[in-house]
Amino acid sequence: MSNEKSVQPHANVVRLLGLLAKAGALSVEEGPLLSNWKTAPPNGDDLNQVVHIVVHEEGMNISYCLTEGGIAEGNFGDDGSFTCPDIEGDRTLLRMYWLIPFGPEAAERPALDSAIAALSTESISQANARAALVRLRDDIERHDGLLDRQERVPTGDDYNILVERLRAP
Repeated sequence: MSNEKSVQPHANVVRLLGLLAKAGALSVEEGPLLSNWKTAPPNGDDLNQVVHIVVHEEGMNISYCLTEGGIAEGNFGDDGSFTCPDIEGDRTLLRMYWLIPFGPEAAERPALDSAIAALSTESISQANARAALVRLRDDIERHDGLLDRQERVPTGDDYNILVERLRAP
C-alpha cells in the first residue's frame, strides 16, 4: 500500500479546462479571437503548465502560459471572463466564445436571432442558455418546419423557459 497522497486539481483548473475544451474561440487581454491553444492534463501540481496560448500580433508572437497554481488563484467574472496570473505572475484576462454558424436564412428568424444576439456579452450560464436556444431553433427548423409555415416563432419566453431548465438540478 502506497503512502503517497493523491493530489486533486483545483476546481478552477477543472472548470477552465472544461470550458476551453468546449470553446470555439478565445481572446487574451481583449485581443483578437484565437482558435488554437494547447492544454495539458492537470495533476494537482501548482507548477504544472496546463494552458499555452500564442497570440500573433504585429509580426510578433506573444506567449501566455498558465499553471495550475495561477488558475487556482483566478476568478471567473460575471461577464464570462476569467482572470488569473500567468506563469510570470502577470494578470491575464481570458474570454471564451461560442462560434455559431449562420447564413442568409438567419434574416427569416428575427425573434429568435434577436434573443441570441442579445446574449453577445454572456456569462457562462448565459452561454449554455444561448447554445440551448440555438439548438431549439435548429430543431424547430429540422423537425417541424414551423418557421417555414410561420405558425409560431420562438420568443423571449422560450429563452426564459430554457434558462429555468438549465438552472434546474
